[in-house]
Amino acid sequence: MARILSHYMELGTTTVILDVPPCEEELAHAAVVFAKAQEMVTI
Repeated sequence: MARILSHYMELGTTTVILDVPPCEEELAHAAVVFAKAQEMVTI
C-alpha cells in the first residue's frame, strides 16, 4: 500500500481522504503506511 501511495505523492497528490477508522489501532496502522510512503517518494 505504501508503494502505491508514494506513487500518487510523486504525482503531486497532497490530500488523501480516509474513512473514520473503527479503532485507534487502525489509525496507527494508517500513519505507518503514510510514513513509509513519504520515505519512498523520490522527488
